[in-house]
Amino acid sequence: MLVYELLAGAPPYAERHTPMKLFAAILRGGLPDNWRQPDRRQPSAGLSVEAAELCRAMLVRDPAARLAAARKGGQLRLKRHAFFGGLDWLALEMRCLKPPRVPELSSSFDTSYFDPAANEPIWAPEDASPSSSLSTTAVDAGA
Repeated sequence: MLVYELLAGAPPYAERHTPMKLFAAILRGGLPDNWRQPDRRQPSAGLSVEAAELCRAMLVRDPAARLAAARKGGQLRLKRHAFFGGLDWLALEMRCLKPPRVPELSSSFDTSYFDPAANEPIWAPEDASPSSSLSTTAVDAGA
């Protein structure tokens, strides 16, 4: 799910609006609603065909059947996936690769590349007051 979120900019189940609905969607497994396309050659969320296939292979519900499953030579299978085609894994390991893009920063505290909305809460409980989250009984019992 992290790979999908890094590539697409949102979690694969972003259409879920509450933590419980998101949790239920993850437990059910399978592909997110916006991936249910009859033509697998048409990736969703603006991903390349290779990126979409990588995400599909890693979102398999059964961990033993996922692309990176250890019992199936996962690390090697992952490295050989078409998404990583052309990547020099040895140079990566040796930290010899140049980044494809280096942001220009005005200072070491420059946050202009971050979305200001990233600091806003994604979900808010119905009653978000601090006192509502504590049970007075639990507080009294622990005192």
